[in-house]
Amino acid sequence: MRVVHNEVHYDTAEENIMRSLEYASGDYVWFLGDDDPINIASIDYMLDLLQSGQSDCFIFNSVTIWPQGAVESMRPMPMHGAIVTGRLDEVIESIGLINTFAGLSNIIQRRENLSLQNGLDWLGVSKIYSHVAWFIDSQKGRTASFVNSPLVYYRLNDYSNGHWNRVAERIGVPNLYFWSLGVVRLLTRLIGRECLTYRQAGVVFELAQGGARYRLIDDIVFKTYQQLLHCSTTPDRRQQFSTSEFGEIQEFCLASDPTLYTMFQVLSEAHQTICMTSMLDMKEFAAQKLSEKFLKLYNDRQAAGQHLGRYVGNAYGFSIFRMTWAYVGVRAERPQLTADTLRYVDPIGDGLNTVSAKTYHEVIENAAEANRQAKAMEVLMSMQPAPVAYPAPYPPQTAAPSFDFQGLVNEKTAQVNQMAETIRNLENNIRALYDSTSWRVSAPLRAVSRLLKRQG
Repeated sequence: MRVVHNEVHYDTAEENIMRSLEYASGDYVWFLGDDDPINIASIDYMLDLLQSGQSDCFIFNSVTIWPQGAVESMRPMPMHGAIVTGRLDEVIESIGLINTFAGLSNIIQRRENLSLQNGLDWLGVSKIYSHVAWFIDSQKGRTASFVNSPLVYYRLNDYSNGHWNRVAERIGVPNLYFWSLGVVRLLTRLIGRECLTYRQAGVVFELAQGGARYRLIDDIVFKTYQQLLHCSTTPDRRQQFSTSEFGEIQEFCLASDPTLYTMFQVLSEAHQTICMTSMLDMKEFAAQKLSEKFLKLYNDRQAAGQHLGRYVGNAYGFSIFRMTWAYVGVRAERPQLTADTLRYVDPIGDGLNTVSAKTYHEVIENAAEANRQAKAMEVLMSMQPAPVAYPAPYPPQTAAPSFDFQGLVNEKTAQVNQMAETIRNLENNIRALYDSTSWRVSAPLRAVSRLLKRQG
C-alpha cells in the first residue's frame, strides 16, 4: 500500500479522483470513497468477474447506509437476476446516470481506457458530476455489467446543511446549477461525443432513496423551475440564468422529449420577467403565475406515468413499453402494476398480468396468449358451485364438510349425456314412423277424418 500526500489542495473530490489515476497500474481501477466500508463477502465474486474479463466496466448494486451507519436499503436498485450485460449506453438507459455513477465506490473499470487529461477536460464543463461524464466517455461503446451484488456499504451523504449552496457560491453559479444547466452541459457533450443519444437522455431513469425511480429529464425541468423561483426572491444576479443559458436547457430538453414544449413555453415566459428585471414585485408576481401554470402541467405529466416516453402501443388490453432489454406488456387497467413492474432494471412477465419478449410482435403474441389463459380461468371459476354456508364454529375435532366438485361435474355430465341419448332415440322413432308404409297408406283416411271434425 502506498500513501500519497498531495502538495496542493484539490477543491473537489472529482479532481482528487482524476489525479490519483496516475498511481494506479493494474488492469482495473477502483476509486474507493473513504466513508464506504467494503463488503468483504463479495470480494471473491468480484475477483471472479474481473478475471473473466467479460466487461470493461462493472457497476455493483451496493447496500446503502445512512451517515450514522444504519442500513437504508439492502437492494437499492430493483432487479430480478444476478447480472445484466450490454453496451454501456444500454446499461445507463436501464440503471440511470447521475446517481448511479456518482457513487464511484460501486464501480470498477478497465484502467487503460481512462485518461487524466480527458478527466480534466470534463472538470472544466462542471465541477460536480464531471467524473460521471469522464467514466462514461472513457468506456464509450464498451461492454458494461450491472451486478446485483453489494461491493461496498455505500454511505449516503447529508447535505441539508447548505453544502452545495456554498459550493455554488464559491464557483459563481446559481444554487441549482449542478442539477439543471450543469447536467445539461454534461449530457449535451456526451451526446456530441456519441456516448448517448437524445432519445436515451429522454428516458434515463434515476434512483431515489427508498427505491423510487424518476426521469432525469423531468428532474432537470423541475430544478430549472425551482431556480427561477429562487431568483424571484433575491436581487443577486448570480442566481439568474442568462438568455443563452436558459436556451441551452430548453434546446436540450425539447430535443430529448418534444412533449415538454408547452411546459417550456410557461418557463420561458416567466424567465423573461424574473431574470430580465430588477423589480422584486414584478418578479414575485411572475413567480406566482409560474407556479400556478407550471405545477398543473407538471402534475398532469406525472399522473400520466413515468414511463410515458417508453410507451409503444396497446394490444389485447396490455399496454406495451419498450424497455432496454425487452418489450414489456402490462394490463392497461392496472396502473400500479405498471409502475411496480417497470421500475426494475430487468422487468419480466408472469405470463398472465405481465408479459415480456425480445420483439414487439412476440410480446403481442404473448399478450394474446395471456388473454386466452385469463378467459379460460374465468370459465373455470364460473363453473364452480356457490359456497355452502355452514354454522360456525364447528364442534371440537369435527372437520368441515368437504365438497366433491369433480364428482358433481361427472354426475351432471352423465345426466346431460343420458338426456341427449333419449332425444336421439325419440327422433329416430318419429323418423321411422313417417317413413313407414302404413303411415303413407292411411294418410287419405286421416285427411277425411280431420275434414269431418271441422264440419261437425
